[in-house]
Amino acid sequence: MRGFLRSIAFFLTVVTLFLTCSCGGDGAAIPSPQDGEVHITFLNVGQADCALIRTSETVIVVDTGDVATNGAELSAYLRRAGIDRIDLLVLTHPHKDHIGGAPTLLREFDVAECLMTDLLEDSTVFRETVAALKQEGCKVTRANDEVLYEYGGLSLEVLSPFREFYATVNDAGAVLLLRYAGSACLFTADVSDALEKELMERYPDALDVDLLKVSHHGSSDATSTAFLSVLTPKFAVISCGAGNAYGFPHMEVLSRLSSAGVEVHRTDTEGNISFRMKNGDLSILK
Repeated sequence: MRGFLRSIAFFLTVVTLFLTCSCGGDGAAIPSPQDGEVHITFLNVGQADCALIRTSETVIVVDTGDVATNGAELSAYLRRAGIDRIDLLVLTHPHKDHIGGAPTLLREFDVAECLMTDLLEDSTVFRETVAALKQEGCKVTRANDEVLYEYGGLSLEVLSPFREFYATVNDAGAVLLLRYAGSACLFTADVSDALEKELMERYPDALDVDLLKVSHHGSSDATSTAFLSVLTPKFAVISCGAGNAYGFPHMEVLSRLSSAGVEVHRTDTEGNISFRMKNGDLSILK
């Protein structure tokens, strides 16, 4: 009987993990972007980060979720979306909740280029990522503020890192500014309010955006009131896991976003969240 109860407990644990960390959705068809539009989907990968940027011809993946999922769910989602090639894989920094699925994607998809910082991490998943990059012969580009990608009318600019040394791995991560047809989205990885201040000083006229990927899963160490007043985003997305041990998103951040009049969406309560950029407008993709 005890063995039976243990089996039931294990089954329930697996089901709970699948429901709270699934980026696969309910099996419904995944719409493909038409000519003249960009889709941005923030995938529900639990207490981790992963975003998919698509045009009718281009696929960009920004971070790959946690090592716990082993990339299987992310890979399945991309297959369902009809994707077999990734033009650009961005790994903002080497923490496992941002590069967890990278080895799987590199092995299972034709990845043309990987953009990553030169940060090192003493972890199994980081070593596996480096090994997969070498084995697959993937082009690797170092992330810095001189890097700019252009795919048709879409541009992806690296704003940071812009110097050699940072006090923390989080602040040394890649910050990305996506622009298309008059709309803009800022991906802030896990940077702190100290780095936000530097970004404001360095780019005083370039940070007005429509959509903000909230830094560090909604931690109170980022998303300052001053930063929000410069960004003036209409929408914000918080990528975090249901019932996570860190208490993300912190109430301070939710309060700041509310006071700034920002419409907030969360992967822990909504699952995958998609936006459409089209004709100078950014809207929720239903």
